[in-house]
Amino acid sequence: GAKPKQTAEKSDSSSWSNGEDSKPHAKTDSGTAPSINMNLQRSLQILQLDQSASYAAARVQYRRMALKLHPDKNPGRDTKVEFQTLQAAWETAEPHFKKQRK
Repeated sequence: GAKPKQTAEKSDSSSWSNGEDSKPHAKTDSGTAPSINMNLQRSLQILQLDQSASYAAARVQYRRMALKLHPDKNPGRDTKVEFQTLQAAWETAEPHFKKQRK
């Protein structure tokens, strides 16, 4: 009846919570943007930007590159890793450019 199901659910949920820490990391370590090691200098190289570029110019450059590399825009070419690297570069560089804007 209901009691064995509840016990099974509890053991399933407890085993899930025990493995909870490793499961999300396994997903992010498989080449997704969060696992890409990025610093400002590398991100500027990837974005082909100078450190003194304005936020508006940097944003335009990122968006142009993102459109070129987006996997949906490149059906015959695997651009997933390049696109994710570009995203990581922008996430690293954007605060630098926003700070300059103020």
